[in-house]
Amino acid sequence: MFNKFKNLTITLLILLAVYQTNKLWFEGFSSHNFFYSILENGYERGSDSNTESEIEYIAVNNGGGRYLLTYDNNSMVQIRLNLKRAANAVVGKGSFSRLDKDELKEYLKSRCIVIHYDFDMDRFTFKSIYGSEPEIYKGFDNCLFNVTGTNGIRITLFSSNTLEGVVYELNEYSDIQSISEIMDAGRIIEGSRYYVSSVQNNYNVFVGNEFIPAQTGETYYYNISEDNPVKENGVTDVTALDSYANNYFENPVLKWSSMDGNTYIFSDERRVVKYYPNNVMEYKAYYGYNNNEKDFDFAENLSAAEDFLSNDVNLKNEVYLTGYYTLDNITTFYFDYKLDNFTLSLSESMKKKTGLKSIVEVTVENGHATGCRRYIADYQTTIKEPVYTDKTFLEVIDKVLYETESEYINELRLGYMETGEGVGLYYILNIDGRIYTVSAENEPEETTEETTEE
Repeated sequence: MFNKFKNLTITLLILLAVYQTNKLWFEGFSSHNFFYSILENGYERGSDSNTESEIEYIAVNNGGGRYLLTYDNNSMVQIRLNLKRAANAVVGKGSFSRLDKDELKEYLKSRCIVIHYDFDMDRFTFKSIYGSEPEIYKGFDNCLFNVTGTNGIRITLFSSNTLEGVVYELNEYSDIQSISEIMDAGRIIEGSRYYVSSVQNNYNVFVGNEFIPAQTGETYYYNISEDNPVKENGVTDVTALDSYANNYFENPVLKWSSMDGNTYIFSDERRVVKYYPNNVMEYKAYYGYNNNEKDFDFAENLSAAEDFLSNDVNLKNEVYLTGYYTLDNITTFYFDYKLDNFTLSLSESMKKKTGLKSIVEVTVENGHATGCRRYIADYQTTIKEPVYTDKTFLEVIDKVLYETESEYINELRLGYMETGEGVGLYYILNIDGRIYTVSAENEPEETTEETTEE
């Protein structure tokens, strides 16, 4: 009798140990895995949360007509919060008028701050981010701040292409000092890179307003080193790839792997990760929707995408939003990188090769980040190898307009570009939807026509 009781007790203890081990191994692991929680619970935007990637850059004019452009969102947290509060207050309480294009030139000439987006904002998107809904019925990509009088603020929302927009003015703003301090910080150091407004300086070769890169003389930038964490000497490292894919599974031990031609596949019951021969990794999660789920606005869906990326330990570079596409309840957000106070994007030929519109693409369904495609590479500046250039935007413009027999330029920017053979700094021009690139380095010039924008 005693032996039977002893055996029963031992059996119960074994079952309890198995249960506790299972709970620690599976439930404990899942509760600490971000991708598990985001798949299960989705993203709920808190009252104090703030999207980070919607701003491409902030331009500050200290009053001399030269703009200091700052791309780094990580160093602008408090600045962005101060500007967000001001935008919400002025648009919500200020007087309203339509923008006069002649007045815009004066606004840009004065001390000002410009938030620039790399996509067309609409009034509903603006409201979801800043809180107040402006009376504007066309897309815009700039939010311009001027200090008026002693404590007043003027905010102008306008399109870079059409120069159309709206103006809000508030005579008394309680935290005017925070805005003035941002403007005071926008001083240009002689010999450094700065930007000028095409509208303010009557550069009529541009269709609308562009912030044009300039410098007081020879300036420099850094070479960019590129590392592929899943390849060794150009060959896929299966062990490294397997470890890289683990981040997307709540319990990597239970994932299985297979091959489909030259494509590596990792999966479990709820998600699939694929690595393609063109160096693109794709993540897809399968989620059963609840018909009672609430409608998520732009900012909530963007925050879900940002939260997904910020918790991806494989992602080493800062991202910014270049555009988005929504169909029904599914939104795809397109992100490129920021590096050394420049943007870093794929060349048009690389977009064709990879099938990507941007370096990172995240799909959000009803507040749940359920998919991601990304070109796999980590980038950093090579501090010891500065590259000098005295090539000016005027030289580049004259060259491209002459070679293309064009009269106007829609857009010009200076930024890093991944070509598939390395990363370089380029002048990137958009002329009637066709993209042309000119190397910014002091070398024999060659204009490359990339493709037609879709």
